Amino acid sequence: MKADPVLAKALDLERLYEEHGPYVQTLLMRVLGSAVDAEDLTHDVFLIAHRKRSSLELELPRSWLTRVALGLAANRRRTRHLRQLVRRTGFWGAPSVEASAEKELIEEESTRALYHLLEALPEKKRVVFILFEIQELSCVEIAELLNVPVKTVYSRLCSARHELLKAKRGASAS
Repeated sequence: MKADPVLAKALDLERLYEEHGPYVQTLLMRVLGSAVDAEDLTHDVFLIAHRKRSSLELELPRSWLTRVALGLAANRRRTRHLRQLVRRTGFWGAPSVEASAEKELIEEESTRALYHLLEALPEKKRVVFILFEIQELSCVEIAELLNVPVKTVYSRLCSARHELLKAKRGASAS
């Protein structure tokens, strides 16, 4: 009786997770300083490994997993500032701290400006940006949701960030 190749790959991936999961999570914890983010991204690393299992170098998996983990960590660090800005402006609802009337007005204007900048983005980029930055989905989750390759999600997200920063600089200059 022949061994099922799908089952063999699943078992290899399970073994890979058992052997390298703690290493990846510790690495991410040290890089990000957040146990929650580290746990979340550890799962993303192994989801990517599952998707790319045909090209995964099983002889040297630690270096491949490290590269993926560090790339995801860099993306997470880049988004922290923006997420803090979004939360401060009350994009999800009322700001968490009581504010003076002047502060509320400034936050309302900031929120309006953010909506305006988002509306100017092409729909595909805007959707990816909102799902990643505001809804806090991972790129892997977004790719599955939109039925597009993960690299397409990364490309749209990068392009959306670039366009938003360019538009923000243009709005600040005027």
